[in-house]
Amino acid sequence: MRNVAKLVTPPRYVPAERGTWTADEVRSFLRTAAEDRLHAAWRLSLYGLRRGEVLGLRWDEDVDLDAGTLSVRRARVLVEVTVIEQEPKTRNGVRTLPLDEALAGALRALRTTQARERLAAGEGYEASGHVVVDELGAPVHPEVVLRRVRAAVEAGRAAADPSARGVGTRPCR
Repeated sequence: MRNVAKLVTPPRYVPAERGTWTADEVRSFLRTAAEDRLHAAWRLSLYGLRRGEVLGLRWDEDVDLDAGTLSVRRARVLVEVTVIEQEPKTRNGVRTLPLDEALAGALRALRTTQARERLAAGEGYEASGHVVVDELGAPVHPEVVLRRVRAAVEAGRAAADPSARGVGTRPCR
């Protein structure tokens, strides 16, 4: 018997090219998203953190605004239908990064907003300790972040070029 599959050359896998944003696209996105509740999260993503790493950050353990550092120690990720916290994807994922002034300022503003929300909500506020939370202090669901970043990207893209559509969200991974 002859194996005809040996006569066929399988197609080569060619990964799709991932585009990166230009400096102008980043500036346009940040201008458009400046008033968004997740503005600091977008800046963290542009800083190189994965979505789960951004969502896993905690104020007391990971963010030191006085020292100007941010430590990545965990990620909040969606596994099937459950959100879990786990170590970052790679061994090099656990790291401490310096904060630039723009990111430190965005984090300070977010902390101030959260303090006002905590006072307004009173006992209804969930003191989760996470950096990225909703108006009542509950950690933001990863799928909510994905929907919001897509909407913010589209709004930023439309503001920069009304004819542009479909910009990728990879820079805010």
